Amino acid sequence: MSSKLFQKSYPVAIWGNPISTENADIAYGYILFHFDDISPSDPELIEALSSIWDVLCGKEKTLLNKSLNYSWSNMRIDNIRITMSRVQDLRYTVDGQTWKEANSFLTGERENVVMGKNFFVCFTAPDNNNLLLHHNITISRDRKGHHYLFHHSFVPGSSVRQYLGDVSFVSSISRLSGMMSLHPRLRIVSYNAWNTMPASWFITGERRFDWFYKRMQLMAANLRAADPDIIVLQEIRYDETLGDQRRRFQLRHLTELLPDYQYIFQPANMYNEHGSRVEEGVAVLSKFPIRRQDYILLSRDYTDKQDDHQRLVLHAQIAVPSIGTIHVYGTHLSLSEAARDRTVRELSDFIDWNGANEFSVFCGDLNAEPDSAAIRYLIGKGELGGKRTNYKDAFLQVHPEPKPRSPSEGARAKALTFPTDNPVKRIDYIIYKQGSGVHVRVDDSQLIGLKPWSGTETDDLKAGMMSKDSALWPSDHRGVYADFTFLLRVC
Repeated sequence: MSSKLFQKSYPVAIWGNPISTENADIAYGYILFHFDDISPSDPELIEALSSIWDVLCGKEKTLLNKSLNYSWSNMRIDNIRITMSRVQDLRYTVDGQTWKEANSFLTGERENVVMGKNFFVCFTAPDNNNLLLHHNITISRDRKGHHYLFHHSFVPGSSVRQYLGDVSFVSSISRLSGMMSLHPRLRIVSYNAWNTMPASWFITGERRFDWFYKRMQLMAANLRAADPDIIVLQEIRYDETLGDQRRRFQLRHLTELLPDYQYIFQPANMYNEHGSRVEEGVAVLSKFPIRRQDYILLSRDYTDKQDDHQRLVLHAQIAVPSIGTIHVYGTHLSLSEAARDRTVRELSDFIDWNGANEFSVFCGDLNAEPDSAAIRYLIGKGELGGKRTNYKDAFLQVHPEPKPRSPSEGARAKALTFPTDNPVKRIDYIIYKQGSGVHVRVDDSQLIGLKPWSGTETDDLKAGMMSKDSALWPSDHRGVYADFTFLLRVC
């Protein structure tokens, strides 16, 4: 078989039929596309459900209005009705085409490498108040049989339109003036979580996990203070080098610290680090029901050394009280300028195809400065491939564009996003599309995550962010939020 030079772009809907609309070769970076439908009574599926059941039911979940307290702490496996069950073998590939072989640790024989297994399950069950809920979950199993809850979203079984009309929208209280607003509002945060840094080659064991977990605590504190309705995270990892099975999934730590959100996660890449599985991707957290999710693999040029990671765009269709259906996208674009110029067109096609008439917002570390062709295209100031968008940069609706590498303390404190300890450029964005029949106003956009862990502060800018002399920062990126006011309803 000839070497693969280019990875094409295509959509993947794990929860849909068909899963992909094209002849897919990989599900994400270094994992072949291989899914099978399985019986709800499959023994491996039952074992997976049993293993994560306490995690799934162990916390009381609340959707905004205390009178609508959706809690399923008493839910039992034998009371659920599974409506879809699907499995994915994590078949490792190096070339994006063939299943990698290696010598077995147990037998010494050559065998195909499987890095784990994912189970995708839809089920219905009554909550503690006998209200029917539809749950979607993803359970990942490692090669030693440990299970992890990678994703959990749910919607009420009654009419979503009725639900949207019944729930009072808490964000209708103006965050700026404290005055009651006549129009619903929505706060969205984009934040690069800096994966599981510090890296395993720099520090190991308890010291590494302590540093990492303090970062997660500080990041969660920043997010709680901002109190967003929706959070889009990049560089979220499942990392077997981080320690035992209780420590490996970064999003579990964050969702335990932020219990008011349901969440979805999709890896973009799998790294085989000396036999350890490390996956990195994008997550969306929402206080409101996530009704649907899918993603698109972005194209990749294997001959471009800077385009060395597979990239994707995760899409969540979210039902928001007093507003209706909105579309939220999360991505982390390539370091390659050529790849960014190519894939932003794939991104905009995906957005326009999913929600041509509805409000859409996409967030992420785009690895591009505002004067680049990719960003100018995304905010309607330039063309790529003869096409132009009508999207807008939320930050620029309330602030002027800061000068890159500006010495101004105002720009460094309020506009530039990377790196956190000594910011020189703005590469983290919240970009939106109005949709027809809706007018959206941006009232505010600010940065979060500007301060390190208390007691670790330093004025030494040469220390960097990962040395024995550096401060302990939540991430190498600042987070950014935008406040949207909806002047006309989407629904």
